[in-house]
Formats: sequence, C-alpha cells, structure tokens
Amino acid sequence: MNFIYKLRLFTGLSLNYFIDYYKYLIESGLLNKSTEIKLLAYITYTYHTLEKGFSMPQLRLGFGKKKVELLLANVLLYIEMNYDITNSQFIAACSVLKKYYDLNIENKYDVHSYFPRKYYVTIASFARDEIGGVVCFKKEEYFAACRKSFPDFIKSRHSIRYFTKEIVDIEKIKSAVELANHCPSACNRQSSKVYLINKQEQVDRILKIQKGVTATADQIHQLIVVTSNRSYFFTSGERNQIFVDGGIFLESLLLSLHNENIATCTLHWSLNRNHDKAIESVVGLSKGEKVIALLAIGHICDDFKVPYSFRKSVDELLVIRN
Repeated sequence: MNFIYKLRLFTGLSLNYFIDYYKYLIESGLLNKSTEIKLLAYITYTYHTLEKGFSMPQLRLGFGKKKVELLLANVLLYIEMNYDITNSQFIAACSVLKKYYDLNIENKYDVHSYFPRKYYVTIASFARDEIGGVVCFKKEEYFAACRKSFPDFIKSRHSIRYFTKEIVDIEKIKSAVELANHCPSACNRQSSKVYLINKQEQVDRILKIQKGVTATADQIHQLIVVTSNRSYFFTSGERNQIFVDGGIFLESLLLSLHNENIATCTLHWSLNRNHDKAIESVVGLSKGEKVIALLAIGHICDDFKVPYSFRKSVDELLVIRN
C-alpha cells in the first residue's frame, strides 16, 4: 500500500470522524437540552429512573427526591414551551410523577417540600392511570409466552434486576449464543464475541467500573460481556459498524436467552476510554475489541416487579414517504 493511498485513507477517516464529532457536539444534549426532542429525551431518561425505584423489592418512601425535582422542573418547562403534550413519553412522565405522589401521600409520607400540591394538579391533568409505575409477575407466568406466538414472545421480555443465587447452566448459555449468531452481520463477518463472567470477584470489579447498578449490584452473580472487533472492518465508512453489528447481535442474544428461560438486564457501556482500559484488563480483551454492552443474567425470583416502560406508538415511530 503506497504512501499516497495511505494518506487518502487517513485523511478520509479523520474528516469523517471530525464530522461525527461535530454533529454529536451540536445535535446531542451534551451542551444543552434546548429543543423539544432533547428535553423530551431527558424527561424520558429521568422518569425511567423513578420507575426503576418503584420496582425495588423493598420500596423506600420518598426515594429519588432529586430525580423528582429534576423531572418535575423539566415537565413544567415542556408545558411552558408549548411542546407536544400528546407525546406518549410526556404522558408517561406525568403518569409516573402522579403515581409517585399518590403512593407517598397514601402512605402518609409528606413530599410537598419538593413536590408541591399545585404542581401535582397540573401533572395529574395529563396523566393516565394505566401508564407508569411497575408490572408485577410471578415466576411461572413470566416465561409462559415463550411458547406462544412471536408477538407474545417479543412483548414478554423485560429487564430483570433481581436474581436468585442459582447459577445459570452453561449449556443453556451456549444454546442461546449459538442461536443468537444466526443474526445478520455485515458481509457475514460475525465480529461479535461473548464473554461469560462467572467469578463473583470479577463480576463485582466490572460492576464497579460500570457504576450503573449500585443499588442492585449485590443481586448480580453472572455477567455477559458482548464485544465487537474493529479488526473485521476495512473502510472509513465502516467506522461505526462495530456498534451496528454488535447491537444486532446483542438484541438477538437477549431474545435467545429469554427463549432459554434466562432472565436478563442490559447494562449500558456508554463510557469513556479509561473505563474501556479497565474492563479490557479484567476480561482480557484483544486490542481490536470494543465492549458493546454488559448483560446481567440469572434466574428470577418467585415474585418480582419490573418498570412499566411505556412504549411509543407506531405513529410516533413510523414515517411513510409516498
């Protein structure tokens, strides 16, 4: 490969990465949340953290005070800006706030110092009782849909954050990984890899690096680390293909584990280089590998709760260009 050709490759890659950098800097919520879509995304992120609080086995009254204050302020700002109050995620946020207020007041816990009654009246006018909070399951019910129709199967999987101490059988995990690998990948390159972490010491070290599940870390006894390898890709146009192929594989693995009656919770890896270096050392990753996400796995308890996690309507997702 001659010098001129290498220079072209380097220049093209650098330019494309700079454009990626610039677009993320300007269009994401990194610097500000000044547009409707950015504010709504932040509202969704915040209300879901409260839903996770609702799903704790031992519910603590008055939990998440700072999150409630933040969510309340952003919902009121959303209304003040005359943004779309029919949006499903805005309605879900109002519904979660209403449930939070109602739950605490019913249990004689005073939230008015950070959730005034006058704001509750406003929020409640947009809320829907059937949305928000948690869904309760029994163990025998949860996996029943795995043997039903495909729509039932897809809708039946939830993120589970509490597990028994029983270790998942390795043969079931092997079956799930084999099935997951039937998902598509760019030119069938199959860049993804799965690392099963069974040692509690390593599980704890990885969770401390990730720092996203501090409240439930003691419930997790097995982790899966899903990676994608940069070495499988060749052009500047493929610079983000590890995330595309890795994401497709991750979803396929989630459904395959669900099919094996294994409970899962995806733990994000939207972290920085120092976190990458730390996990590379713990797991023993090659230089080309990038962590896509972690999966907490395990067996479910006899009774458990999951966040409601209200979904957008088809009309909010599907755009038809005729």
